[in-house]
Amino acid sequence: MNKHFQISCPVFWGFNRIIDIKSANNIQDCINLFLNVHEEFLFENNYIDLLNFFKSVRKDYHIHGGTLCDIINSNNTIYVCRHNTNTEAGPAEGFLR
Repeated sequence: MNKHFQISCPVFWGFNRIIDIKSANNIQDCINLFLNVHEEFLFENNYIDLLNFFKSVRKDYHIHGGTLCDIINSNNTIYVCRHNTNTEAGPAEGFLR
């Protein structure tokens, strides 16, 4: 079951991929599947400083509202966001626009 995910945060805004979520048992599993792909992308492209930064903030990513069933039944992009910090500025999007 493929779903379109996109990062919404000041640093990695716009990174998006189609992710197969059939192995997911909850929303956190969906987030982890997507963020694993992002981490792999950073590593494979030798973006070491960005990779290190990503690893330091990975725990802050989340999806607003909804349930796993909502994600399964959605045809919209699913936004995985990390809210603004004191040193960063950018959009903080939710699950559905």
